[in-house]
Amino acid sequence: MNSKRSVWHKLLYGDVDKSFYSSYNEFLVQFNYKNMKITFMLATIFSLILTTMNLFSRENRSVSILYLLSMLGFGISSFLLMMVPKKNKSRIMYLLYWIFIILVYANAVYLSTISDSSNLAVVFFPIMLVASLAYIEPPFMSFVEITFGVGLFLLFEFLNKSGAILERDLLNLVWAYPLSLIFNFYLKYSSVSHIESTMLFKKEAQVDRLTHVFNKSTAQSYIEETLNGKHNDLAMIIFDIKSFSTINQKWGYNQGDTLLSRCGRVLKNVFDDYSIIGRIGADQFVVFVDNIFDKNIIITRIKQVLTNFSNVFSDYSSDLIETSCGCVFVDAKEKIKYNELYNLTISALRDAKLENKGERVKIYEGDLLKKYNSKPIMIVADKNDVSRELIRNIFEQKYSIIETDDGNDVVELFKNYSSNISFIISDFEVKNMTAVELLSILKTQPRYDDVGKLIFSSFDEMELKLLQLGADDVLKKPIDLEVIRYKVQNIERRL
Repeated sequence: MNSKRSVWHKLLYGDVDKSFYSSYNEFLVQFNYKNMKITFMLATIFSLILTTMNLFSRENRSVSILYLLSMLGFGISSFLLMMVPKKNKSRIMYLLYWIFIILVYANAVYLSTISDSSNLAVVFFPIMLVASLAYIEPPFMSFVEITFGVGLFLLFEFLNKSGAILERDLLNLVWAYPLSLIFNFYLKYSSVSHIESTMLFKKEAQVDRLTHVFNKSTAQSYIEETLNGKHNDLAMIIFDIKSFSTINQKWGYNQGDTLLSRCGRVLKNVFDDYSIIGRIGADQFVVFVDNIFDKNIIITRIKQVLTNFSNVFSDYSSDLIETSCGCVFVDAKEKIKYNELYNLTISALRDAKLENKGERVKIYEGDLLKKYNSKPIMIVADKNDVSRELIRNIFEQKYSIIETDDGNDVVELFKNYSSNISFIISDFEVKNMTAVELLSILKTQPRYDDVGKLIFSSFDEMELKLLQLGADDVLKKPIDLEVIRYKVQNIERRL
């Protein structure tokens, strides 16, 4: 593949396809954003140091003023960069990148023409070392940046030397320009090739090969990263395709795979590049949207997806294929964990499936806890997804189910929402703690004795300890679902 790329192509785009810059645009934006933040902050600090040194030395006040202005420029740019909304990040960041180039060149040109005209190299080397690493873009931009620097230098020379350009400076230019150009081009060329190879490997591990959206673990990881930081208004949306398995059984898995692939394309076409889209089940997709300005836009897109999905399955109407959707809006002021948000969205999805006519869409917004007020809450903690699903199927008509695989989530939920929680079912071993540790922590909280606690354990020697800590019952594995049902009913009668 590489051997087919012409020399001209490599000069313009590097040793990657032209589509690389659009295909990996989201990653490049994030990569450049992090680099630019670090670069502007370091430049601000460096300018402050130089300004202070020159002010104390009192050798050249004009140079100190230049450093001071540069420091302000870098500092303001750093602030603007951190305030840029995701939607406009790419454009504004590129503008700030050129402001950075101009500021660095202005310093270099001023020092070479006013302070020390014999040292022309200072015009080029700061920019070729910093700018090449600070921003990843097509290598041909090296020609634009270095040529811009040369033009800026000649302009300063012309204005400062009363219309004359020194022969010595022109000679310096002859060797400095091509050297800077080659070095700048090489860095951009190498960076782009390295990123492509890294991203191809990373993409293989992160993307569902069939639908070309994120796989479940990757989608969850990116969503958790957003939720753990300071977020804007956001939404989680889950689409569920009912009776899709009948297509596989009736028409074959190849046809089913083709239709799922089309569903992935629908989601990517409707939602923008900054949305996190993942396949979280055989026939379930999640969409996570951050930085929402208008909820009606999201609702419109949900309806568009449902319409497009109907078109995808239009030739299979006899198979009763239906798509349901649950959506939860979260305000910027609300702190929420991934498992809480996921379970709320699943709850909304279940309500949507109960709709007998019209669009199967259920939207939760406002105070999230109000969605659970109509039913008592049951927390199901188990590292096994299938086990949690089986238990949920038994009790979801009576309880609002919150699923998790982490003991820390159970503790946090109980501390914050104990008045809403009626039952806890937990495996002996969950993430970060055992059931013994979990009950020991919960025992210190109010309402502990009012909440049913059923523990699954394979360790006979732990049964007494669990009962002493307040477990209402301990079931030994393997578990019979009917036994669980009756055990829960018996505990409920005693509470």
